[in-house]
Amino acid sequence: MMGTGYVKRLVILLVVVLAMAGLTSCQNTGNGDSIVPGGYYGNGMPDESPVVCTVAGLEITRHDLEIRLNEMPKSLRDNFTGEDWERRLLEFMISEVILAQDATAEGLQADPRVAQQLVSQKRGTMRDAYTSLVLWRDLEPSPDEIQEYYEETKRLYKTEGSVKARHIQCDTRNQIQEAYDALQAGGYDALFANVVGKYSRNAKSLVQSGEVGWFSRKGFIPFLTNGPEFAAHVFDWSMGVHAPELIGGYWHIVEILDREPSRQLTVDEVRDRIVRSLMPGVQKRASELYIERRRSEVEIEYVGDFRPGKGRTAEELLRLAMMSGAFDRQMQLYDLLLLDYPNSEYAPFALFMKANLQIDTYGDTYTARDLLKRILHRYPETELREQVEYMLENLSNPSFSKPESIEELREMSR
Repeated sequence: MMGTGYVKRLVILLVVVLAMAGLTSCQNTGNGDSIVPGGYYGNGMPDESPVVCTVAGLEITRHDLEIRLNEMPKSLRDNFTGEDWERRLLEFMISEVILAQDATAEGLQADPRVAQQLVSQKRGTMRDAYTSLVLWRDLEPSPDEIQEYYEETKRLYKTEGSVKARHIQCDTRNQIQEAYDALQAGGYDALFANVVGKYSRNAKSLVQSGEVGWFSRKGFIPFLTNGPEFAAHVFDWSMGVHAPELIGGYWHIVEILDREPSRQLTVDEVRDRIVRSLMPGVQKRASELYIERRRSEVEIEYVGDFRPGKGRTAEELLRLAMMSGAFDRQMQLYDLLLLDYPNSEYAPFALFMKANLQIDTYGDTYTARDLLKRILHRYPETELREQVEYMLENLSNPSFSKPESIEELREMSR
């Protein structure tokens, strides 16, 4: 259950967001009180669903119930399940409306603390809306990126191999021997399904004619209480019926019916998994490139201490970063250089050093590869081109050493 404080915070947040969006409208009742006859629920689209309640002039419809439920975080939504959940949700919404109406009547939307939340909510909502609905729309890794990632991580995409088997389970050595002798006798009565029906003491697998299905070496077998031990014991057995063996406290006759060997999954088979892994990086890169382009298109003027490089040149920023021993400080300085001096001769060096930091500090070849590609894309004439191309071809090799000076970096590029 969510605490009352959390619920009240959601209510107040709803009030201020609605006020900021300009969706509320006040109507004087004649006694000095203000009510809001509409605008607290819905999505701005026409709503012709039945009205289920009115609160001081505000209509709540069945569609409003659905929208309000979907707005909730899962932890809160779970409180509205089972019998009469719609009525309990409606009572919750009535409390919201009463508080919202009273907050509006008090003029809380003019309180500076509330106004700040209003501005923040609008800014964040519109920023996230543009990012997810426009910038990231239909975005996904390129075929080359998918293939590249697959080649680097293909060791992770292998099937374990599996075996299909059936068995006869008995409690004693004598019982299992009788079953085994019956299998060897020949004729109709010796058919595996018939022997299972007569001798097996496992009621769960008995209804499946003794079949336990497909399983891996460490697989779970629902028909057996000792499934993992059974799987590990028989996994490497050859095809066919095997003599009785004691496995996990029970006697078993096992027939291996089929086998699927371990194999390397193809890139097409794991494409969805790769896309899920790559999407955060793809989205981040798309956002960064978009902002970088838009910054070059809009007029931005810095004043005082906020002037480019905080008063330092691009070369000074690069030297400061390379002399710093702290990862975060180095990255901040390189980012500042790239932000304020994107067309400087030192910009490709900053990207190059960021790539090396990702490799040396985290072993993150994916991020490093992206940074190196940006060098070739943005600065095709850079003197680092040969070194960058070499690194891109050899990122799977042991980590590259980080240059200690700009002179060494220039030497590496030759």
